[in-house]
Amino acid sequence: MQTLLSQYFLMLAAVSFGLLLASLPYLGSRIEGRAHPLWALSLAMFASSLGLFAWLVPKMTQLDVAQFGLTTLANTLLFAAALLQAAFFSHLNANGKAPPYSFIVSIIVIFAIVFDWVRVNMGFDNRVILAAGAVALTLSWQLREIYRLRLTEPTYQIGLLWWITAGELACAIIRVLSAASNATHVFTFDQIPVILIVFTLLNCFLNMLSYAGISKYWAEKISYEKAHAELESAEIRKLIAEKNTLILQLMAANKTAATGALSATLAHELSQPLTSLHINLVALKRESSSQQAPLNRDHLLDQCLDSARRLNEVLGTLRSMFIDKSARHQIVIVRQVLEAVRDLISQEAARSEIELRIESEDELKFCGRQSELQHALLNLAINSIQALHNNGAQDKKIILSASTSADGLHIGVTDNGPGIKDDQLPCLFALMNSEKPDGMGIGLWICRHIAERHQGTITHRPNLPRGAIFEITLPRDSMQDLPA
Repeated sequence: MQTLLSQYFLMLAAVSFGLLLASLPYLGSRIEGRAHPLWALSLAMFASSLGLFAWLVPKMTQLDVAQFGLTTLANTLLFAAALLQAAFFSHLNANGKAPPYSFIVSIIVIFAIVFDWVRVNMGFDNRVILAAGAVALTLSWQLREIYRLRLTEPTYQIGLLWWITAGELACAIIRVLSAASNATHVFTFDQIPVILIVFTLLNCFLNMLSYAGISKYWAEKISYEKAHAELESAEIRKLIAEKNTLILQLMAANKTAATGALSATLAHELSQPLTSLHINLVALKRESSSQQAPLNRDHLLDQCLDSARRLNEVLGTLRSMFIDKSARHQIVIVRQVLEAVRDLISQEAARSEIELRIESEDELKFCGRQSELQHALLNLAINSIQALHNNGAQDKKIILSASTSADGLHIGVTDNGPGIKDDQLPCLFALMNSEKPDGMGIGLWICRHIAERHQGTITHRPNLPRGAIFEITLPRDSMQDLPA
């Protein structure tokens, strides 16, 4: 009998070790929810305990005396295997967080101490009750954890593991009840109740099946993850192809939009001097064919030359802003810029009965691009003239101002027109944004672009009680970098 039991334990130990070796590739796989190889440790301890039992069983003659301290080690390994297996299922449910190792080791040490004391001081039945009862507790914990895992992963393999664990728990309980109800004092193997032997062997067999079931569960997880990864790879490749197509489309659309923006900018900036040039040329033609009093031909020719010069300046400014990024700075006298802007808009302002005024110190200078600053201020001043043109007020005025503060140099255009509506403020300086019926939304965007090219800013604020103030602020460094 003892020889058969030894061979049975040896066979289960060999199968368990083979299962452990076959499962080693799984230990290196990145399986979701597994942070450490608890199952491998459990299986190694289970196989080691069966190997010890296979060696001890033939050598035990008297079961009621304290012989073979290795039985404590064998039973402790068996209990540790059950505890680690339950902890494995626990960490699957806790997203990879297993119970602390210190807790697990403490429980195993306590069991070893108690079991060894029972081995020395009590009989065989008490050892069975202690070992089977401790295993039953861990199996109850494992059964609960498998049930929780089954709620999130209702697979066939998890269901099978639940039933195998339930069978193990039933065998452990029957062993406890059998040992507790045995009225005969056990001295030899022949006196061990048959039901106790049968359910002990069945318990070990079901335990090995549970390890095989977990190994199959891992294999299914790896197969699922590989299939899922292949699907994700195919989806990613598809998304990358779509992204590349979209990028090409956006590049084409961006090139079209950039061409349109440049065309709109040229149309916006060239329209005013071209209109002025056209009016003056028409006047000259009319004067040459008319028999009435001659117009001031020299004055008209001067205006034509001014318009031509203005066209050249606009083209130069646009070239420097959008093409020539390395245009050199020069010393700019602010008042001269303001006076040039005033001269350019004086006739239009007079037709609209607008008073023009300059408020600036004579000595203000900065290092920058004069044509660009003049271009920006001219845009702001023309916007003010257009705003005041339809205004019924009698005291229409535009102030071109310049001043300094701790923040830097402030150059602004102030008017007392209707001002800016609140709903326009969030995108006031945005490209292609305009409330004017014939506007293109280019002028204020160019002003911001020029200010930023000078490391400055442009802001708007209301001119109380009515009107608007647009102010370009240049950093103090632009004033300090002037040559001595």
